[in-house]
Amino acid sequence: MISLPVHGSTRVEDGVGVVTVTTECSTSLDDVWEAITTPERLARWFGQIQPRDLDAATFDASLSTEWSGIIRVDSCEPPRVLRVTLVDEVEPPTAVSAVLEATESGTQLTIEERGLPTDDLAVYVAGWHAQVDQLLADLINATPIEWRPRWEQLRAEYQNGPANGQ
Repeated sequence: MISLPVHGSTRVEDGVGVVTVTTECSTSLDDVWEAITTPERLARWFGQIQPRDLDAATFDASLSTEWSGIIRVDSCEPPRVLRVTLVDEVEPPTAVSAVLEATESGTQLTIEERGLPTDDLAVYVAGWHAQVDQLLADLINATPIEWRPRWEQLRAEYQNGPANGQ
């Protein structure tokens, strides 16, 4: 399996920050969908999620990014679209979407987070980029990358490079 580079961008819409990361994997749509929706597969690259009480659409989460909070599934359209809300005790809730599209060579994955503070969007786009790097490593059964060092490298690149769409 060959993965193409991850592309990240940032922008401000209606006064809130939006970050987007996109990549293409030469694996099936179903494989990528399973990797982003199955708790066992999520734990390998994203973090731990546990169903909250009896609500099948709400999860307590402890992510590899050191973020913890609640993930609420807003809509799920297998195997193409997943929309969730991230809620923690510090920041306002944000909306995250993962959209998968079959391509000639595999699957395109686009993750977008909306509702972010606008002062340092490089922090967030670098975080998602590093998360997707972890996913890509998992999809090819490669040694997992360490999230924090990769995030620090990417944060500097997004703050200093043309990829920062602010």
